[in-house]
Amino acid sequence: MHDGIGHTRKLRGEVLLRVFIHSFKSKMRTLYIKKSTETEEPICFLEQNVNLPAMTENSIMIQIKACGLSMVNLEIFAQLNIKRERHPVGREISGSVTQVGAAVTNVKVGDDVVGVLPLDTECSGCADLCIINEYDVSEYSHVIDLIGGKKNALLNSCLEETGGLGVDVIIDNGVSMHMYEDENITGSPAKSKKDKHLPSKHEIIMSLGVGGRWITSQNNLQLDPPDSQLLYFKGASVSFLFDSFWTLSSGQQGRYQHILKDIINKVANGTLRPNISQKLPLEKVPDMYRRLTYRTIGKFVMEN
Repeated sequence: MHDGIGHTRKLRGEVLLRVFIHSFKSKMRTLYIKKSTETEEPICFLEQNVNLPAMTENSIMIQIKACGLSMVNLEIFAQLNIKRERHPVGREISGSVTQVGAAVTNVKVGDDVVGVLPLDTECSGCADLCIINEYDVSEYSHVIDLIGGKKNALLNSCLEETGGLGVDVIIDNGVSMHMYEDENITGSPAKSKKDKHLPSKHEIIMSLGVGGRWITSQNNLQLDPPDSQLLYFKGASVSFLFDSFWTLSSGQQGRYQHILKDIINKVANGTLRPNISQKLPLEKVPDMYRRLTYRTIGKFVMEN
């Protein structure tokens, strides 16, 4: 009789311990951004003891090891009717799987994974933990080498590497809308500093080969007649890249998985090398985020 009571108390103690551990892990530090009521600049802040969203049968919990920092465009959330008082910061993550849903088959607890958090996620990549769908990540099992930022001129590099022929595809991370700083009619010092390290539209087009393709993330791109004529003579084309559509559309998940795995394989064999400008702890991210506008060479990475 006493053995049965003791066994029951032991089981209850183990259950309470698991509940306590789960409760502790479900509360975390996470980074958010919100509109300021006093200035035009958004406010980036670190919040403590944040509750994780509930797990589903297809979701996994990741202990975040690193997250790339990117500017959060609050206008996109409004256009997509994603209404929140605050928005997560950081979407490009790597980490270890700590928990999986009942229907998860692609990864298991202990796997190292990389992925991109969807635009409509509740979780921030700049955090201790996050919840993500299993189809938004890919497993990796190798060390990724990082290189520092380089500031080689795009045109010279492309023509030198191709013997003057130009490249087939260019994917930009923004372009300078004006060839010279003094053409910035808005007079905004922030925009001038940001555009200083971005390639110009003319430079990108000149770097393309015959039949080349320019894929741009500049959502307000405007081409002048001379640039359009140069594209015409090269038989080249322009496409727009809104990378969030891969994770917003469930119909693209299979293709997204293949692309993500292909990128990881290219990183593993050295074809691609991440360009990291600086690594910093989670506590220093809010201050660094304010300077992202002024730095475009290399990537800032939060590291736990």
